[in-house]
Amino acid sequence: MKLILAFIFFFVVFGNIRVANATTSVPEPVSIEYVLPFAGIMPNHPLYFFKTIRDTLIEKMITNDIKKAEFYILQADKRLQMSVVLSNGDDEALKEAMRNDAYMYREKSLLTLQTAQGKNVVIPRYVLEKLLVSTKKHQEVLGSMNVDASTVKLLIVKIEALLTTQADKK
Repeated sequence: MKLILAFIFFFVVFGNIRVANATTSVPEPVSIEYVLPFAGIMPNHPLYFFKTIRDTLIEKMITNDIKKAEFYILQADKRLQMSVVLSNGDDEALKEAMRNDAYMYREKSLLTLQTAQGKNVVIPRYVLEKLLVSTKKHQEVLGSMNVDASTVKLLIVKIEALLTTQADKK
């Protein structure tokens, strides 16, 4: 009986000890858990101009700053996805234009939220967090495409600053 109790005591006390592995492994970089939306009609399609007209009309009809910022986040994500899909093709100028559009829409989203903050509108935390995660995904995708993401890093810093100022208000 004492042997069984000693055996149980041994495993309870020393059960969590792990033997060190002789080889050290480098941890894999953690991928951002954010799914880019379906891009729809691509910019090299002949009917793409209908999509741009529709998006421009929708943008002009949205009057709420928070909803407009969410719309800009969606547009940025779609443009980034278009750039990813186009990365298989040869049209480098079109890929670059889509990456620039994606950045422009992210910047518009941030400016719209800063304008709303200036109007003393309460910005829901989920919108700021969505913009932050979306922008980090943008940085990750640009890194995987071997494109300079320094401007996106600066945008992340601005978004985090806005997030902390909103947290301080509450």
